[in-house]
Amino acid sequence: MTRRTSLPLLLWLAAASSPAAAGNASTNTSKNVSLRVTLHDGTVLEGRVRFRKDALEVKGRRRRRIAYREVSSLRAIDPPTPEELRARYARRRDRIPDDAGAAPWLRLGRWARAQGLEEESRAAYEKALACDPESAEARRGLGELQDDTGAWVDGLTWLRTRRNRLAPKDHDGLVALARDALRAGYRAQGFAWLCEVMRADIFHKEALRLARPITDSYRQKTPLRWPVRGRWKASPDPTRHHQKKSYAVYALDLNKVDAEGRHYRGRGRRLEDVYAWGQPFYAMAPGRVVEVRDGNPDNPLRASLKGRAEKHNGVSILHEGGELTWYVHAKCGSIKVKVGDQVEAGQLLGEVGNSGGSAIPHLHVTLVAFNGISVPWTCDDFTLVAEDGTPIRVERAWPREGWTIEVPEQAPR
Repeated sequence: MTRRTSLPLLLWLAAASSPAAAGNASTNTSKNVSLRVTLHDGTVLEGRVRFRKDALEVKGRRRRRIAYREVSSLRAIDPPTPEELRARYARRRDRIPDDAGAAPWLRLGRWARAQGLEEESRAAYEKALACDPESAEARRGLGELQDDTGAWVDGLTWLRTRRNRLAPKDHDGLVALARDALRAGYRAQGFAWLCEVMRADIFHKEALRLARPITDSYRQKTPLRWPVRGRWKASPDPTRHHQKKSYAVYALDLNKVDAEGRHYRGRGRRLEDVYAWGQPFYAMAPGRVVEVRDGNPDNPLRASLKGRAEKHNGVSILHEGGELTWYVHAKCGSIKVKVGDQVEAGQLLGEVGNSGGSAIPHLHVTLVAFNGISVPWTCDDFTLVAEDGTPIRVERAWPREGWTIEVPEQAPR
């Protein structure tokens, strides 16, 4: 017997909370986000931002609490340039005393590697090895690994030898190899092996865990626009179901809401009562349509979703630089484009439905790279509606779970 859940409960499970509430949920976004906050008086603050009920807190050099009505705009803080990172490295290096031993050099090597400064990382590990010739960490940092005899050898050669020994579907073995590759500084090779596993087994926990610091630092190539018009909420993910799948770690589920934050009219007993149902969605950037799914029926409300995950309708668009945007759970028969079409930003793609693994009508959106791996993404030019109703202009930011977002109903072309 299929257990039926009432619509109000389904809506409660899927509904997005306020920015403040989202910060306390287990979501695929952190409680705090680094932003540049510009106030109406021209003051600019940068730091980790936490959204409260009637104000936001900026934790930079000191913590400040700012009423929403004082905030003019928000913008993501651009990551440091390679030149800035090298300058930071030099300052850290110059503070290490000559007689400090290996430990601070090992810390500096780890820090530099995490920032992608391979040349500087090697220099730090060479210093550590000079201080302690027996340091295994320093040897691994310099790209060496121990072979079957315990001898230190060139790491990449040894990793490839071990790779050739693995069975074709030994995902755990390949993840172990990837872990060793990352420890030895072979970031590209290690991540490539993790992606190979995650494409074959989207739920592989250890591959997802090891890949997360790398994908977190991904730099988006494609400027994106918000894909829907009007007022929408990005649902929190308290079950963390997005983070359990390699193609959805940074995805958002979007639900249309009214001025009171409700997702449906009346008692919400029909698909047509849900505000998102039948709403148009648009291309987030120019590109070429590479996949279209249509013809799968929309789920009735209260229906079991067992076996429906792959029976969704949607569109995939390939953008310059190899990134794709995915739009999932479209309404049956609503897709307006076909494979091979060139589309412009803001072009109508289809309508929001309830197909596939969807309990209520919503739009699932994500950016993917590396042939199917979810990566972080930002949107330009939208309005964040704070919990007290204050509209705040967002120049560019990663939309956070729990945010209420509004854009003009008419799509700019």
